[in-house]
Amino acid sequence: MQRTSLRKARLYDQYRLPYAADAVVALLERIGPVNSVADIGAGTGQLTRLFAPHCRQVIAIEPDPAMRTVAGESLAGLTSALIVA
Repeated sequence: MQRTSLRKARLYDQYRLPYAADAVVALLERIGPVNSVADIGAGTGQLTRLFAPHCRQVIAIEPDPAMRTVAGESLAGLTSALIVA
């Protein structure tokens, strides 16, 4: 697997179009409360950030070290988020 540079990971996080927060809220309203969510291929944690306030635990699974680093920076204040490789 080719690794992303830290610079590219930060650019990705800064310029990637955001997920629709309303869609996450609508999904959770439709399916009801959930304790845990797995964000597979979490990248820089953008989707994890949307689920974290609504779930007891969000596991952000990201194999790329640079993307995990940026995710860790942006998810640092969210106690419900766990980042793994």
